[in-house]
Amino acid sequence: MSKNILLIFFCSLFFSCSPVVDSSNEFAENGKYDIKQTIEYLDRIIKHDNNNAQALFQRARLELQLSYTLKAKDDIEAALEEEPLNVDYLLLKARIDFKLEQYNEAVKTIEFVQKNGLDFNTVENHLFISDLYLKFENINKSEYYLQKAIAAAPNFLEVKFQRARYYAVMRDTIKAILYFKLLLLDDSTHEDGLLGISDIYLKLQEPDSALIWLSKTRSSKNYYYAVLTARALDQKNLQDSASVWWENSLLQSPRLAEAHFHLAEFKYKKGDYPVAKSHLASVAENERTHFRTFDLLYAKTSTMLNDSASAAIYYHKVYLQDSTLLKRKKSKEATIADSAK
Repeated sequence: MSKNILLIFFCSLFFSCSPVVDSSNEFAENGKYDIKQTIEYLDRIIKHDNNNAQALFQRARLELQLSYTLKAKDDIEAALEEEPLNVDYLLLKARIDFKLEQYNEAVKTIEFVQKNGLDFNTVENHLFISDLYLKFENINKSEYYLQKAIAAAPNFLEVKFQRARYYAVMRDTIKAILYFKLLLLDDSTHEDGLLGISDIYLKLQEPDSALIWLSKTRSSKNYYYAVLTARALDQKNLQDSASVWWENSLLQSPRLAEAHFHLAEFKYKKGDYPVAKSHLASVAENERTHFRTFDLLYAKTSTMLNDSASAAIYYHKVYLQDSTLLKRKKSKEATIADSAK
């Protein structure tokens, strides 16, 4: 029996293979089938034939949709062991690595495809590769693949979106806003477009404009919506309201350093020093340098909690890294800084 017979049988349960893969979000949302149940069917097929590359590929795509990203990577790598030059498998691997923020790995896969003369085929693939190179900060290649997508489908919504994102990254705000608005003329509810144009207005220090665009979104479930709303409210000095949205963003992204830092600032000002310190401790070591006043805030919070040892350590860090922060008028809790020098 051919290794794909069982897979073909499985696909027939859902009319054909392509709807299961290519329209799985739509099918799942409409209740036509359950993605997890589909994965269970694939599990049975793979248990019977663990070298079935097509079944592994199908399962990897569905796992990626459910954000089972590491499982998806294991499956697609197993599929590629069977068919190392299958361009669909290679592109899925690149997308999975992209989701894992392993951009070097994703680029290596794309360059392997190029080296072997395989065809990327679709506008969607050109847009993905353009986005990948944008993340990888290879602007020339990003523009090259963007231009290929534009030539093939200039009016495609996602082409307009990628053009807007490209100009946003290039800090050409005039063109970025132009293409975001063109996109939103065609689809006024395009969530990524609304978030993108809101982000630009925040960078321009125009929080009211950002909030107007954010108000047009149909869903506030996206953590980035919460982040942008919090940033806008912070720019308007509405910290009480901003803190609610920072808290909301943590419900969806519990390790978000920006949210923890801003909530630490807010709680410190409110005199809730234990919670402020808890938020500061939640910021990963490698992300603390993103916030100029992180060490100073940690030192001040520790002082208010009578933790003089930690305060001395963090005041010393401030002294070594940015002593200008200590030249401001000393407050009650900052006097310990002298002993840290």
